[in-house]
Amino acid sequence: EIRAARSAKAQVRSPKWKPVPMHLVTSYFPLPASHFPLQSSHFSYHAAMSTHSPSAPLRVVLVGCGGFAGYHARRLNEMPDAQLVACVDVNEAIVAAFIARHVPDLKPAPAIETDMSAALTRHRPDAVVIVTPHTLHFQQAMTALDAGCHVFIEKPMVTSSKDAVALERAVEWAGKV
Repeated sequence: EIRAARSAKAQVRSPKWKPVPMHLVTSYFPLPASHFPLQSSHFSYHAAMSTHSPSAPLRVVLVGCGGFAGYHARRLNEMPDAQLVACVDVNEAIVAAFIARHVPDLKPAPAIETDMSAALTRHRPDAVVIVTPHTLHFQQAMTALDAGCHVFIEKPMVTSSKDAVALERAVEWAGKV
């Protein structure tokens, strides 16, 4: 009886949500393709490259300079068909220290920015990598899509299923990855 009561209680508490399609899970993980049944290979920066002109490098703005952002900066730096054009965070000193620590030899050096909207206007990137606190992801992704950019978001993508659906629709409407 106790097990049945716990099971019934757990079922009542479980949220009623549809899982977000795999193509919207925008964190990069070096996992085999078998982990991602909806696509032939794992989601990576190369997905954005498939819709980009091969004659010029993919111009990328990195938003957020803490935590896992260093991995993304180094990974972008290794890619000959991508160019990190700007890094954005709330403080110029944080951005400068981040660039010095993670991509010191990158030429030209990424611009130091403290305002995402201004960075998108000034640098006209093709893609934005968002590595900020997850509560900011939705608004920043929508801003990037409005600016015509592909969007790559660290997990969790957003904080609610409602935002996930809205972001999915915005991605489809914008024709971006």
